[in-house]
Amino acid sequence: MLREWDSQFPQRLESMFTAVQNVAPSQLADRELFDFLSLKATPPEAKETPDGRLDLVNLSL
Repeated sequence: MLREWDSQFPQRLESMFTAVQNVAPSQLADRELFDFLSLKATPPEAKETPDGRLDLVNLSL
């Protein structure tokens, strides 16, 4: 299946494997790799980031 997909969409497999290598422990939803219980959500503050976007949720350890 992957070979057929790669023939239809060149470079797709390389892109997939690169993405898998760049995963952060928090993205795996594994409680043994990341301490999700200590995350605390702070109330949203309409704070503008340097690139002009609004930072609405702040998660901090």
